[in-house]
Amino acid sequence: MTEDALKQEVKPFEEKAVAADLMETPPARGKITSEKENDKLGITELSLANGVRVIVKPTDFKNDQVILTASRFGGQYSYDASDRLNAEYAATLVSQMGIGDFSPIDIRKVLAGKNASVSPRLGTVSEGISGQSSATDVETMLQLVHLYFTQPRKDPELYNSFISKQQAMYQNMTADPQYIFQDSMLTTLYKNHPWAPKLPTPETFPKISLDRAMEIYGERFGNARDFTFVLVGKIDMNTLKPLVETYLGSLPSTGQGSSFKDVGLRPAEGPIRKEIKKGSEPKSLIRMFWNGEAKYSQEEHFKIQALVEIINIKIIETLREDLSGIYGGGMYGTLNKFPYGNYSFGVTLPCGPENVEKLIAAALQEIEKVKSNGPTEADLNKVKETWKQQYLVNVKDNSFWARHLLQSEELGSDPERVLSYEKRLEALSPEDVQEIAKKYLDTNNYVQFVLNPEN
Repeated sequence: MTEDALKQEVKPFEEKAVAADLMETPPARGKITSEKENDKLGITELSLANGVRVIVKPTDFKNDQVILTASRFGGQYSYDASDRLNAEYAATLVSQMGIGDFSPIDIRKVLAGKNASVSPRLGTVSEGISGQSSATDVETMLQLVHLYFTQPRKDPELYNSFISKQQAMYQNMTADPQYIFQDSMLTTLYKNHPWAPKLPTPETFPKISLDRAMEIYGERFGNARDFTFVLVGKIDMNTLKPLVETYLGSLPSTGQGSSFKDVGLRPAEGPIRKEIKKGSEPKSLIRMFWNGEAKYSQEEHFKIQALVEIINIKIIETLREDLSGIYGGGMYGTLNKFPYGNYSFGVTLPCGPENVEKLIAAALQEIEKVKSNGPTEADLNKVKETWKQQYLVNVKDNSFWARHLLQSEELGSDPERVLSYEKRLEALSPEDVQEIAKKYLDTNNYVQFVLNPEN
């Protein structure tokens, strides 16, 4: 057998020929049906015949950068829970397999010497696409966008490779104390709801159907109506408009709009106290949550962010510096509009097992102080100054403007609100923060999880 093998002719490796361009011929050009300018924001809004809208903000912040982001309502919740995994991984699989005739490796070869990238996403209540390019490679970026909408590539070999890699990655995670803690926490918070957040296991990934995931991807991106695209950066409008008509105006449109669905997923509210004992290392983790329904407003969200910053100042001063009890962690908080109006606060405190009760008491005490007395002027001024400096950086950043303009579209809010940020920041008072703390942080009614070692 060895002798036969030695006699076989060995052919030199032949690298697969890859086309020099992403598209041999451009798609049939669409049409811009209306154009509106906003001089205050320096933006131009283009409406296309296929129901796509494009918001453009030319800037001179960077000489060679263009940021693209786009979204519309829809997403994973549009499907039955039985299709959950197929919807959840549909965009990820397409990113792994490529577009048109090009695998991800082929795409890198075609784009050698160019600076352009694009990535699709399929969230719970929306689908979208993000990208970036140099000023000279905007057309290439828009070609990628067009191909991700119209020609997702099916490759069973790359699908199998993705499944195998994911299985291997999660093979040992399920025994990790942090994994078990997180899994138990999610189960308690969301009970057995079919759309409850879940940690993957090695058994998760073979359940993803390649055919069905591709079908779902095609349904979400095969109709571009209601998509809003935002482009920010070094852009010449006269050059961009024909490109927009060619690559975005030609995207398929069935004429049918898209909206999101509320599947009724709600986190548990307190009081809940649960301890999970796992592992042997002398490490503990405290997680505390405040969740509930609330009417969304940007002003309320603004005040919630201020409260979070104030509490984090106190966590650092008291729990980390005075008590030397934690080596990280802090609070987060947010107010969401979709799929229903809700608030969510969380505190994370990694610590030693001997400090668990002391730190829980200290954290709750700091929250109660803000509720009773409000923040000090000094602490609030620290937050204001930090935010003001960050704002001055943000307004010269292309990514910030892309996020802001798209988010304003999603929320149905006035994008010019960003121009009054410093004025609103100056008006923020200790009483505003105190009111928010009283409204949302009931220290008698919250959800608490503690991870402790087994011994």
